[in-house]
Amino acid sequence: MAEKMDPRLIIITLDRAHEAAAVLAEAFMDYPVIRFFFADQGELYRKRVIDLYNLSVRGVLAQHWTVMGIEYHGNLVAAACLKGLAVIPETGEIREEESRFFREIGPQAASRIKRYNDVQENHRYQEPHYYLEDIGVLEACRGMGFA
Repeated sequence: MAEKMDPRLIIITLDRAHEAAAVLAEAFMDYPVIRFFFADQGELYRKRVIDLYNLSVRGVLAQHWTVMGIEYHGNLVAAACLKGLAVIPETGEIREEESRFFREIGPQAASRIKRYNDVQENHRYQEPHYYLEDIGVLEACRGMGFA
């Protein structure tokens, strides 16, 4: 008899951050806001989206917030980043990685992302809560209830 492989909720740690980033990058690859961010990146568009989500997931983990995933048949098929209200200083490594990323994408794309982040930060609800930063499901698994 074949073993039943139910979906399993897991907490993502740094060793699996790249998997969560890959899920989110695929889920948001054609999202209009992401297209806006990287409108001038041409052939590097896909790489930039992947790099953005690698930085984002690692940043959430560096601040001791939560990245969760759904594992199904041994593969990560969904991911979500949860941020809390308290801001814990990011590590120097994440700041350096962010600076390098902004240099690589150029001033126009960096400006678009920074403006978006500023708007988000200026409109956060101040009561204790969690903020669902990102949630994404691989296209092949959408509609299966993983989100």
